[in-house]
Amino acid sequence: MTLEELIRDRAAKGELVHLSVVHSALDSKWHAIYAPAHVYGVENGAGADPVEALIAALTSVKSSRKRVTAAVTERENIVFTDEENKAKIVQSKKAGKLAIDGWE
Repeated sequence: MTLEELIRDRAAKGELVHLSVVHSALDSKWHAIYAPAHVYGVENGAGADPVEALIAALTSVKSSRKRVTAAVTERENIVFTDEENKAKIVQSKKAGKLAIDGWE
């Protein structure tokens, strides 16, 4: 797939949360970061040109990442849980703080 097709595909699926690219003077490479919606975390890519770096980031989603879902409770808390319900993160909309329970 071309870079345009990859971006349009991720956007159509609602999977494009963040995408950025920057050139590094340290290693003379382009570095890209992609944040998909269905997993917690970001994916990285690097390449000799910005297109190569973006394609690497967009195609590097690791299956080992945990899926995270969110729900707003009656008490106006946002509750994030992973797919195995091993972890629960509660963020109070009023306090703006995170409480982590059972995260491994």
